[in-house]
Amino acid sequence: MENQKYKKLEAYLSEILHRLQNQSDLLRFKDIAICITSEKTKNKNAQYNFPSDTIILGLEYLKKYAQKGEDAVAAIISHELSHKIFREKYSISGGKEEEIFADNYGLILCKKAGYNTNISLW
Repeated sequence: MENQKYKKLEAYLSEILHRLQNQSDLLRFKDIAICITSEKTKNKNAQYNFPSDTIILGLEYLKKYAQKGEDAVAAIISHELSHKIFREKYSISGGKEEEIFADNYGLILCKKAGYNTNISLW
C-alpha cells in the first residue's frame, strides 16, 4: 500500500502539522492526518479532505517545496489547515474568499509556530 511506502516522511510531516495545529484553538485537539500520494490530487497537488480530516500532498509537489526547506513545507501544510479553520469558523465553503483566508491565516500559523514567513513559494 502506498501509505506504508511514505510512512517515515508522513511522520516527519505530522510533526510539522502538530506544531502548526498547536497555534490554533480551533485545531489544537483535532485528529488531522497527512497522507502522501504519487497521484496528482484534484486541487494543485495539495488539498484538505474534509470527510477524513486529512491533508493530502502529492509527492512531486512536496518534493518541489521541500527543496526550499521546512519553512516552505510548513507554509503548504498551514494553508491546507486554514481551509479547515475557515469552514469551522464560517460553516461555509467559500471559494475565492476561502483561498484568501487560507493564504493569510496560513502565514499567521507559520509565524506563530516560529517558521520563516519571508520565503518565496513561487
